Amino acid sequence: MESQQNNPYASPQPLDIPTESAWVKHVRIVSVLLIAQGVIECCFGTLLLTRWTASVTSYIYITVLLAIGILKIVAGAKNFNYQTRELGVWALLSGFLSVCSFIGFPTAITLMIYGLIVYRNKSVVDRFATEDHHHRRN
Repeated sequence: MESQQNNPYASPQPLDIPTESAWVKHVRIVSVLLIAQGVIECCFGTLLLTRWTASVTSYIYITVLLAIGILKIVAGAKNFNYQTRELGVWALLSGFLSVCSFIGFPTAITLMIYGLIVYRNKSVVDRFATEDHHHRRN
């Protein structure tokens, strides 16, 4: 009887390729959603800046909104390449501060819950640690 390796008519065998956890694949989705949420909050902040009357409270509100938006954009861009997981967690937690923008609050809370579930997964934590170690060496 011929061995499987020498038989040209044998069915192909699956390769032993290590696969990523399904949760690791969700990191890029969360990253893109963070960038989108940040852009929405920055746009809403600049819209308010042009529409509101000048008062100290409105400027503080707009500054916080713009800072949160920029934080989410930067964190999403870094997390897309599996860098600085902690920054991503802080950007997700800033969803509580989005209560000021009534437009972005429901999506910010939903993204925060989804993102924290993904970022707390052990395989995701390991992937971020591997990439951070790789970037520090280079």
